Order: sequence, then structure tokens, then C-alpha cells
Amino acid sequence: MLSELAWRDFNYHQLYHREDIATVAMQAKYGGMQWRDGGEELKAWGRGQTGIPIVDAGMRELWATGFMQNRVRMLTASFLTKNLLVDWRIGEQWFWDCLFDADEANNPGNWQWIAGSGLDASPYFRIFNPVLQGEQFDGGGDYVRRWVPELGLLPDKCVHRPNEAPPEILSRAGVELGINYPLPLVDLRTSRGRALEAARSL
Repeated sequence: MLSELAWRDFNYHQLYHREDIATVAMQAKYGGMQWRDGGEELKAWGRGQTGIPIVDAGMRELWATGFMQNRVRMLTASFLTKNLLVDWRIGEQWFWDCLFDADEANNPGNWQWIAGSGLDASPYFRIFNPVLQGEQFDGGGDYVRRWVPELGLLPDKCVHRPNEAPPEILSRAGVELGINYPLPLVDLRTSRGRALEAARSL
């Protein structure tokens, strides 16, 4: 808890010195980042239809309640800015519109941290794997099942990886990939490589 208070104060320190924290990369080189438009992928992210269960659960919780657990905030932001390579400012604005605890310093400060463009930001090569993170922090799948009920009957070992589940398990759980639950928008490994290349080119 104390570390979170320190991050809050750090973000307010940034805002005090840089009123443009929500619109301008704190590290100037990130001003040249070649972001993708996102298009339909961006819409799917906002609706919680990415095909990545923990990301979808978080985005649906945000829309339904105006809140999202901190770990999941990082995962959804990382997926948008790194795997989809969509401008962090778009995600920051979505969170600003949806979060009941949106904060003028913490919201952009944290988004810039995830995107790699902030002061003392997460290194550009740190890209969360939302599947592994889901298995680590939601091992029993309770969080995913609450917000993504169409996956509710999948066994624990498949709930974070429905696209890897055997057809007979999907059938028993009533999951039809691409019909009642989407296939992943992107391959996590390939999209990670794309993000790394984009950052290295700056």
C-alpha cells in the first residue's frame, strides 16, 4: 500500500512539472512511436472481446462497475499498447471516461509507465503475457468466470487458454470459438516481437 502512495505522489510530481502528461510522452523519443490505428481491434478491446480471457474480464468489469483491479489494469493496458500497438493516449482516455477513481495524475502517469514513454517507465522490453499472468494471479479462474461467463464451464487448466483447449472440452463447456467467444485478436508472441521492433527503431 505504501508503494502505491509513493507512485501517486510521483505522478503528481510529474503533473506539477508537466501539465501535458496526458497528451505528450514524457520521454521525447516516444513522440516518434509508430502507433497502429487499431480499428476493429480497438473496439474489441473496449468491449472485452479480445479472445484473451483475463483482458476481457477486466474490460467488462470496467464497463459494468467503473472499477478494475490494479494488476488487471496493467494487463489490459499492456495488451493495448504492446500487443495491439495502439497509442497509450487512447487507452488513457477510455479509462478516464470509465473509471470512477480516474485521477488526473495517476491515470496518464500509469499509462505512460506501461507504454514505456513515462519518466522512470517500465522498460520497453517488459511486455506482460496476459495468459501467464492470468494463470498466476487467477489460477482457479474465478475472476474470468465472473466476468466472462461464456467460459464458466471450462476446467481450470483451460479457462485462460480456451483457444488451446481440445474440441471435446470446448464442446462440453458450450464454448464455440469465433461464435460465442472470440479467437485471440493477435498472437501474443508475434505481436510482442512487433512491439519490440517498434520500440527499438526509435
